[in-house]
Amino acid sequence: MNSNRHRFSGFTLMELLVVIGIIGAISSIGVVSFAAVGRNMRIESAANAIKDRIFYARTSAITQRRKFAIRMTVTPTRKVWKLQTFDSGADNVIDYENDLTVDNRPYYLDHRLNIKAEPPIEIEFSPEGGIIYASHNPIVIEDKTEPQEIWEIPIQIYKAAGIARVKPINRIFPEDNKPKEVPKTETKAVDSEDAALEALGL
Repeated sequence: MNSNRHRFSGFTLMELLVVIGIIGAISSIGVVSFAAVGRNMRIESAANAIKDRIFYARTSAITQRRKFAIRMTVTPTRKVWKLQTFDSGADNVIDYENDLTVDNRPYYLDHRLNIKAEPPIEIEFSPEGGIIYASHNPIVIEDKTEPQEIWEIPIQIYKAAGIARVKPINRIFPEDNKPKEVPKTETKAVDSEDAALEALGL
């Protein structure tokens, strides 16, 4: 009597492990890429927000024919950068204690970002739209969320034109900037000129 034998096909354990490894590698690449995109959007949006505030202050100075200024400080509690726009008022003299703050809501820099400068940062516009005072130029925003790869994006100030432009992101690798250790070479102590020449093989 003939018996029918059914053969079942499937995956071996080794094949499953290979597939799982490939999926894990692809997933890790996707996570890294997504993190880089998010980091890029964060630092670029911050730079563009500051540039837009500078443009707003300049436009206000021209249209209202008096001095306007922006001022960036660090909040005492949250330790984040805050940007405000000021109107000099009728006296046309910037005085932050007495001048009118024209922001409906101050701009706060993302807590993961920092500005490479000692506060405050100040930019003052004349009624003609030119920059008559800038405490820092350029304004550099940095992202240190990944210590092994620091990102910086400069905002260049052009005083005569009264404008600001966002420059490309710079990627800095701190490990590459460390001075390389020079190997120490042992020197023979010599007592006379003849011994010195002999040591040099002359």
